[in-house]
Amino acid sequence: MSSIQKHVRGDVWLTRPMLSQKPDGSQIVNVSLKLEDGSFGAVEVLTMMSDGVFYRSNKRIGKFDSPEFQEYIKKFIPQEEVQIARPPLQNEDELFKRVGEVYVQTKSIKKTAKWAGMSEERTRRILFTIGAYTCDTHEKIMSLSKEGVSLSDAAKQVGLSVPQVRAYLP
Repeated sequence: MSSIQKHVRGDVWLTRPMLSQKPDGSQIVNVSLKLEDGSFGAVEVLTMMSDGVFYRSNKRIGKFDSPEFQEYIKKFIPQEEVQIARPPLQNEDELFKRVGEVYVQTKSIKKTAKWAGMSEERTRRILFTIGAYTCDTHEKIMSLSKEGVSLSDAAKQVGLSVPQVRAYLP
């Protein structure tokens, strides 16, 4: 590896830390993920011997272009974010059902919203409505609502604005 960084595929890179040369001629190499800000985050440490073969804890991985090395690198490639395809939805009930299914799979409001092509706020409200998601703020606002507390009074009690309180209602 002649440079400090070598692109493998996707966001996976091999990077060499400073003082990576070992007394036996081998080199320490990090398997790193390139982050959104352009920096690298090391996820695993490998040793590259002078013949170009990589090892992880004395287990041979292979040379950079070998099928074994490429197979090893696959575990660092992020999988598709959402596995459920988004067919055209016929009505609101179907939308609510599918949003719930995607949320169960992803466990992420952000990923579910991206899949549905809508805001995180709307996605969260759908999840509140179908009972697939709750949080302390939602539960407190719902309790105040059941007690008949006005939106503006509820907002004061929970320390949010009226529009923010409205976003926590189904």
